[in-house]
Amino acid sequence: MISNSYPREFRAEAVKLVLEQELTHGEAASRLGIPKGTLANWMAAAMAGSEKPAPGAVHAAPCRDANRRGAGL
Repeated sequence: MISNSYPREFRAEAVKLVLEQELTHGEAASRLGIPKGTLANWMAAAMAGSEKPAPGAVHAAPCRDANRRGAGL
């Protein structure tokens, strides 16, 4: 389950950071001051569409590609 500790807009921007700037999960998480696993969970949620879309939300295919880059695949 996704924590509501962070605003939806922040989570959407974090996902966009990985996708648009092609950062790894670790790099993006470090820049944002959040745990890498938290960002990975947000990426997975965006990919699965399990959360209501936030402003600037992304589609599954870019998330899947970013997850592969982050996992070194």
